[in-house]
Amino acid sequence: MEVLMSFLYDSSFVVKFTILTFFLFLFIALSLYVRRVLILLWQKWDKRKFFHIEEDVLTYLDEGGELLDFPRKYRVNSVREHLVTLGLNLNGVEKRRLIDIYKSFGFYDSDLKDLCSGRKKKKSYALRRARILGFKLKNEQWLALFKEKSPVFRWAVMEYLISVKREKAIPWMFSFLTDSRNDRYGIIQHLFCCLADTSRETILTVLNYSEDSLIVEQCLRTFSVYPYMKAEPSIVAQMRSDRSEEAYISAVRALGGVVTPKVLSIFSLSAAHPHWVVRMIIAKSLLKINDEKAYGILKKFSEDVNYYVRLHTIKALLEVREEVQDFIQEISSNKDHPSHQLLLYLLDLELEKEVLE
Repeated sequence: MEVLMSFLYDSSFVVKFTILTFFLFLFIALSLYVRRVLILLWQKWDKRKFFHIEEDVLTYLDEGGELLDFPRKYRVNSVREHLVTLGLNLNGVEKRRLIDIYKSFGFYDSDLKDLCSGRKKKKSYALRRARILGFKLKNEQWLALFKEKSPVFRWAVMEYLISVKREKAIPWMFSFLTDSRNDRYGIIQHLFCCLADTSRETILTVLNYSEDSLIVEQCLRTFSVYPYMKAEPSIVAQMRSDRSEEAYISAVRALGGVVTPKVLSIFSLSAAHPHWVVRMIIAKSLLKINDEKAYGILKKFSEDVNYYVRLHTIKALLEVREEVQDFIQEISSNKDHPSHQLLLYLLDLELEKEVLE
C-alpha cells in the first residue's frame, strides 16, 4: 500500500498524467469542432442542392414534362424531405404531379413499408409525410395503423383519415370513439372540427341522427367554431329538447355564429334565462348587430346582475353607438345605473388607446 501511495504521489507520474489529460481534452474539443464544421458544410451543400431540386421539380410541374426525364440522381432521404416540404404549398394538379415524382423515386413504397414497420419512430415520420402528400390507403392499412398502442399516434391517424375520406370518415370516427383505448372526451371536438373544416353538412347529419348526448353537445360546439346557417333548425330543436344545461349553452353559442331574425327572436325569449353564461353569450353574439330587437335585448342586459353580462353588453352597445347614442348618454349621466361605472371605464380605455395610437 505504501508503495502504491508513493507511486501515485511521484512527481513524474503527476506531470505525465496532466499532459496526457490535456491532450485528451484537446483532442475531444478539436473533434467536436471539426464535426460541427462538417455538419455546417453539409447543410450548406444540401441547401444549395435543394435549390436545384426545387428548380427541376417546379420546371417539371409547370411544363408537364415526361416523368422519365426527371433527374433520378436525387434518390436520398434529404431529397425526400425536400419534396414533402415542397408539397406543403402545392394543390390540385401540381400536387398530383409532385406525388408522381415522389412515387417514381420509390419513396411512396418506402413510406408504406415504414407504416407497416414495428418501429414507432419510422411509423411517425412516414405518417407525417403521408398526411402532407395526402396518400390514400386501403382499408386494411388503416385498420393496421389503428392498432398502434400510442394514443397520440392513433389520434394523428384519425386526423389523417378525416382529411382524406372527409364525409366517408364518419363510420371510422364512430368506431374510433367507441374504442375503449381512446379518450373520447379529449379528442372528439377536435376531430369534429377537422371534419367541419371540409364538410359541415356531415356534422349536421351527425347532430340530427345521434342519440349520444356527448356527441350532440360536441356537434353544437363545433358549429360555434364553424357557423353553418343550414344547421339553425336542428340547433333550435336541440335547445327545445330535454338536454343538459351544457348542451343548451352550446346551442346558444352555435346560434350566435350566424344571427338571423329568427335567431334574434329566440335570443329575445332566452334573455331571461337563469344561467348567466347564456345571457353573456347572447350579449357577445349581438356585437355589431344593427337591429331594433337586438338593441332591446342589450338595453335589458345593461341592468343585469352579472358583471360579465353587463361588460359584453356595453361593448356591444359601443359598437353600434350611433344607433343607441341616446341610451348610452342616459347610462353615462345616471350614476345609479348598474352599468354607469363600466361604461365610463370602457370609454376611458378607448381614449387611452386613441392617444397611444
